Amino acid sequence: MYKYHLIELSNIFDSSIELIEQSYSLWESTYSEILKSSGETLNPDAFWRSKILAVIEKDNQVVGMHLYNSFDLRIRSINKHSYFSHIHSEKVEEIKSSNINSLMSCEFLTVHPSHRGKKIDISMAEVIVGLCSKVLTHSPWDALIGISRVDFKVDKMSAKIGANSFGDTKRHNIDCKLVLAKKDQIKKIEHKETLVFVEKLWSHKNNLTNLILNELSYKKEAA
Repeated sequence: MYKYHLIELSNIFDSSIELIEQSYSLWESTYSEILKSSGETLNPDAFWRSKILAVIEKDNQVVGMHLYNSFDLRIRSINKHSYFSHIHSEKVEEIKSSNINSLMSCEFLTVHPSHRGKKIDISMAEVIVGLCSKVLTHSPWDALIGISRVDFKVDKMSAKIGANSFGDTKRHNIDCKLVLAKKDQIKKIEHKETLVFVEKLWSHKNNLTNLILNELSYKKEAA
């Protein structure tokens, strides 16, 4: 059985330790190879600076993960954070001009090799992206931002949930799109099987962080 966990990395429960260890190992093995090809070395801080670790596991084995951090754009010096080294300052100003004060960064989407492609009839990566949209709408943050790989079509997956491109960048010598979505721009997942899977995981999630509410954190506009 698949299960979804939201783990706050600054407030770890005993029951989460093994999932965190597995997630870190998956993250390290995946991205060490990616960075090696660009002559870089993986910094463990990139994992541990995150506020939330989102994990999908099956029978206590991690099959997918995502990391979330947050940034308050009202603080001028926030753009000195390493995350913004891939985003031009004018793009940050463009975000601010859209009445966005806080961002949830969506980082290091990772799928275990056993679940890559469509080995369970749906894309696990698209499931993780769909769950990411749920995290945003139940969070205190105004919008999500991502640096999405073009070669793996993560930018296309992001667009399906309402996170559209607003610029280009490179990360680890890989072409990427900057994607952004405010809470009220999030779209319903169109692929029926993916939607059902996401809703089931979300409704039975193990939420171990007070940052993410069980109810929507904003009011939807009346239709």
